[in-house]
Amino acid sequence: MNKNLRLRINKPSVVYEKFDDEHVLINLDSGNYYSFEKVGSDIWGFIQSGASEAEIIEEIFQGYAKSLSTIEDAVKKFLSELKEEGLIVPDETEEVESTKKHHNQNTIGSETKKINFEPPVLSKFTNMQDFLLVDPIHEIDFADWPKKQT
Repeated sequence: MNKNLRLRINKPSVVYEKFDDEHVLINLDSGNYYSFEKVGSDIWGFIQSGASEAEIIEEIFQGYAKSLSTIEDAVKKFLSELKEEGLIVPDETEEVESTKKHHNQNTIGSETKKINFEPPVLSKFTNMQDFLLVDPIHEIDFADWPKKQT
C-alpha cells in the first residue's frame, strides 16, 4: 500500500458503530463482523477523516509511547488486515496535502505524557455470517409503501 495514498471506509459495504471504547463493524458483502478497541479505534478515526498511512503512523507515534519502528509495523499490519477483509480501500481521489490536516479528534495523548502502546487487534467473527447473508440489509424506499390496492 502506498504510504501517501489516502484511505477510506469501504462504504456502503461496511457499516460500523462505536460503543464506549470499542468499534464494531459489519462487512455486508461477506457477512463477517469485527471489533477492535484502543489504538485500533484511534486508527479508525484517522481513516474516517481520510488520512494516509504515513499520517496515521505519525499521529499514533505522537500519542503513544513506543519506538517508531514498532508503531509503524503494528499500524501497517492492522491496515493490511482491514484492507484484506474489505473494510477499507485506497481513496485515489484525494492527494496528500498536510499531515496536520487530519489530526485525530479523539485526543490520544497529551503533549507531555504519552499513552502506553499496545498493537491493535482486529477480532473477526463469522458466527452470524449465514444470518447476515440470508437476510441482506439493503436500502429501501418507503415512498410507495404500503402499496395502495387498485
